[in-house]
Amino acid sequence: VPEGEEDEEGNIASSRQEMSDAMETEGKGGEPVPTAEARSDELKVKANGLMGQKEYGEAEKLYTQAIELTPQVEALWTNRALARSNLGDYEGAESDCNAVIGMNPSSSKAYGRLGSALYKAGRFQESVDAYNKACELDGGNATYKQGLEAAKSQLGGGEGRNETHGVDQTASAVEKILQAAAASHNRDESRARAKASD
Repeated sequence: VPEGEEDEEGNIASSRQEMSDAMETEGKGGEPVPTAEARSDELKVKANGLMGQKEYGEAEKLYTQAIELTPQVEALWTNRALARSNLGDYEGAESDCNAVIGMNPSSSKAYGRLGSALYKAGRFQESVDAYNKACELDGGNATYKQGLEAAKSQLGGGEGRNETHGVDQTASAVEKILQAAAASHNRDESRARAKASD
């Protein structure tokens, strides 16, 4: 079957080749074994589904397993940062974001997720700084702009204060930011799956 054309079973020839390329033949009895990249992608897809179900602890575990296989994949770190932030592990989320920033200082997503984690931790000035950088890198992102405004509103009388007083008044704003981030994440994943199936 020529590449790009379907066989009798409706399989596209290039897809079979891509799957073959993603497998190693070192399993027991010559059975194909997924490469680290293929296994990591499988874990990421499962974790993304768990994020949509708000199963953040299980998603965090799968992202961690995927990172162990492919630590160079930024999306795994930023996704785990979101899971950790939703679990209240703001230090872990901050660490993940900083790992991405170390790999790619132009990652607006890492700065945006960092801004969200710092905000939830009550570190409002640092949140403003992170959101400012995210907006600088991706000025059209409404989620980053909303996060920046929410963080700025907390600075009011005590710039840089490290307290959670006032967070309760903006809990719905943070929830909206996190929902928008999750929706954006889901859209990105849908686009990536659609592109991969092309």
